[in-house]
Amino acid sequence: SIGLSSCYQGNNNYRVTLTVEADGQTYTGSEVQKMTCHKAMDVPGSMDVNRCDIRGEAVSVKVGSRGYLFVLLDGWNIDPRSGARVGMQMTNYVRDIFASSGSDPFNSDSELPESWYVDKAHLPVLAKFDDVNDLQSARIVDPENLSNSFGGTAKLVSLRISRTNEEITKGNILRILPSLKWHEHGYFKGSGQTNINDFPTVLTIVSFIAYKM
Repeated sequence: SIGLSSCYQGNNNYRVTLTVEADGQTYTGSEVQKMTCHKAMDVPGSMDVNRCDIRGEAVSVKVGSRGYLFVLLDGWNIDPRSGARVGMQMTNYVRDIFASSGSDPFNSDSELPESWYVDKAHLPVLAKFDDVNDLQSARIVDPENLSNSFGGTAKLVSLRISRTNEEITKGNILRILPSLKWHEHGYFKGSGQTNINDFPTVLTIVSFIAYKM
């Protein structure tokens, strides 16, 4: 198994910090996540594929009285022909986070900096809930137009990644979304027929929590 992070001593934990501004106030939130990537073994007939893994929780920021903004543990799946978003996947989250540093996630000779900022092209999926007690009220948030979801002058300032020796953080998401503990299986809405235009049909608990509760 070859991973980008194998270039470094110690664990592969990163603090992911989101900063938002709204009406003159700055709001931040962060979580420690464990992220690794694996390059497929070049063996004829092998079913092995390039893949990435994550352990931890989605980052959340309380934007004053306007509600919570979440950085989901997902990145977009893009149709190569149309360029349209067709779904989400956790592997894409880690791959894009690492690629945003200018490194190749599947090349063990690449070196990640100690910290970096995620550019717009590699941002994960952002979301909010109209009602945190109703998982079906989830909505996609446009990172370039936070004011559409949070009003006023809300805007995304930065998403920063920093290496750390801290353990992954646990428990913050369940304090905000307690109903997740009763929803360990299946999508937030529907029976598996996902529709990117009906956001709750593509969301599951693993968009928010990636460890055994």
